[in-house]
Amino acid sequence: MITGASSGLGLATARQFAKLGLNVTLLCRDPVKGENAVTQVRQDIPNASLELMICDLASTESVRSFVRKFRESHSQLDILFNNATVIKQRHSVTQDGFETWSQTNYLAPFMITTSLLDLLRNTSSARIINIAVCLPTNFVLTLKISNPPITIVPSLHSSERSSAFSYSPLRFQ
Repeated sequence: MITGASSGLGLATARQFAKLGLNVTLLCRDPVKGENAVTQVRQDIPNASLELMICDLASTESVRSFVRKFRESHSQLDILFNNATVIKQRHSVTQDGFETWSQTNYLAPFMITTSLLDLLRNTSSARIINIAVCLPTNFVLTLKISNPPITIVPSLHSSERSSAFSYSPLRFQ
C-alpha cells in the first residue's frame, strides 16, 4: 500500500511495484487524481493488480474509515509506504483541531501504521517505509518486521551522513 500515490514519488513507486507483479493499493485523497494514477500505471503495465482506495489524511475519521475498509478485504500487508505529505506555507488547522502539516505528515501515518500492524505481522518479510519531509536532511525510516520483535533501522536518504544524527536499532516486543 502506498499513501500519496496519485503523483510524484508515490505514483512512481506504484508503477515500480506493479512492474514487480505486486498487488498495489494506491491510497489517494482525491478520487479523480487517484483514477488518473491508476490509468497511468495501467498504460505502462496493462495487467497490473491495482486497487484504489480514498482517504484524506487530514481527517482522523477518514483514516479510521479507510482502515476499516482495508481490514475488511485484506488479511495481510507486505509493504506500507507512508509517502503522502503536505507542505503548507500558512498555518491551518484540520477539522480535528490538529495543525494540518503535523496531522497529515505524522499523525495520520502513525494511525495507519499502528492500526495495520497486525496485518504487517502476518507477513514474514513485511516492510514499513516512512518518508519524512522538512527535516535538516531527508531520510527514509524502514521498519523490518518479523513476528516479534520489530527492528527499527533508520538510514539517511542523502549520500551525506550528518554527524548531528546518531542511529541505533530499537527493539521492542
